[in-house]
Amino acid sequence: MTKQLEACPWVFINGELVPADQAVVLANNHALHYGTAALESLRVYRTRQGPCLLGFEQHLERLRVSLLSLGVSQYQTSKTREAVLRTITQNQLEEGYLRVLVYPAGSCARLDHSAYPVDVIVLAWKIEGPKFFSPLTLGVSNIRRPPAGSWFPRAKLSGFYAVDAPVHVSCRAEGFDDALMLQADGTVCEVTGANIFWVKDKRLHTPTIPHSILGITRQLVWDLAEALELHVEQVSIPLEDLIAADEVFITGTFHGIRPVSAISRLRLPLAAPGPITLAIQARFEKLLEMPDSQEGRIWLTPTTSASNASRSYSDQLTQIRPARPNDTSGILRAISALVSELRGAPFETPPTAESLCHKIIAGDTTGAIFVGTPERDDERIVGLLGLSVQEALHLGGRYALIQELWVQPDYRSSGLGASLIDACVSHCRDRDLRNLEVGLPQSRFSNFSRTQSFYESCGFIGLGPRMRREIQ
Repeated sequence: MTKQLEACPWVFINGELVPADQAVVLANNHALHYGTAALESLRVYRTRQGPCLLGFEQHLERLRVSLLSLGVSQYQTSKTREAVLRTITQNQLEEGYLRVLVYPAGSCARLDHSAYPVDVIVLAWKIEGPKFFSPLTLGVSNIRRPPAGSWFPRAKLSGFYAVDAPVHVSCRAEGFDDALMLQADGTVCEVTGANIFWVKDKRLHTPTIPHSILGITRQLVWDLAEALELHVEQVSIPLEDLIAADEVFITGTFHGIRPVSAISRLRLPLAAPGPITLAIQARFEKLLEMPDSQEGRIWLTPTTSASNASRSYSDQLTQIRPARPNDTSGILRAISALVSELRGAPFETPPTAESLCHKIIAGDTTGAIFVGTPERDDERIVGLLGLSVQEALHLGGRYALIQELWVQPDYRSSGLGASLIDACVSHCRDRDLRNLEVGLPQSRFSNFSRTQSFYESCGFIGLGPRMRREIQ
């Protein structure tokens, strides 16, 4: 059985979680044009005590150092930590892979990005399959790793992958799984996006830093080897000596601990994985069984803290207010998220929705829009209610109809939805609208019963496919 990756439906971008197909950046984005983004990959593993992030704090620290190398000093680690945990919670991720991108959110019209604010993107994939990948083959790239001093060897930057990507493509075209890169002097450096280890005479070796990136999983393997009383040595090694090694494996967040079966069409002396590789993999599995051990507390962060972060986030005080003209883009994103959830498929608002939104906000229609925002961030929409005014013969006059009601997932069960209803009721009472109705989603909608119970708790009674509240 091979590993399977499935893209998760929610992406964190610009301070909020949105459906993946709506996570976009502007065409003039500085990082897109100049490669000025720092990135990290994270893994979530199932453990005996629930899902855990591997090396979370270590990854966050490397991200901070990477941004400093770019001259980005306005970065706050706490915001990225919160973004990652919220993404895990929203996607219900128990075993998976995440990509974190932090970049200056400004225009490419100038090269100097030092005054730009910083944005965070977090994408996630669910992973199914065995704990470790199958062995892979390595082609040898004819492009050498730039020497230390000509780039930032401690930084993990998006722009530098412009070197790795064509190297990887070239070796894949030759029939290999990945590419082995050499130093300028011909000694072994790393695999594209991963570090490399080899075993010779039961001793473990890895290339000297800083010529290759200081990988987080590389550090983990060093610790695992010491727990097994295996000596690890950093050395420079020519390619011909690597081919003669007893075992070779690579390490990285995505690959984990992955054996190598061949280099440049030459099979290694032992079957992959070899005994040392298997011992290190077994020690890693033991670590996952003991997240509360001293070693586990260093390397594993329970994602139950994601729920705690979400609760503390949603426990912040919120306020309800009428929508303003500059809320339009946030309102349309909220409507897209609502309809996408109801339909179970991506939804984009039609082009005419923007002009209609402006009309409602300006009071040019009989409708109204109320938004919920955190008290500390009055511009960010975390809840929305849109209503229109209708006329019906059976009521003998006008009544109000809730067209849209949405609350951001990590603010649900916080009372925000009920507060939006209260604002709507006050609006109706002021305009002598004595009946307020809402259409229920179809019963096959996964949260149908919860939605119905919510409206009942707000004083609505069932009328077939609709519910009504009489306003006194």
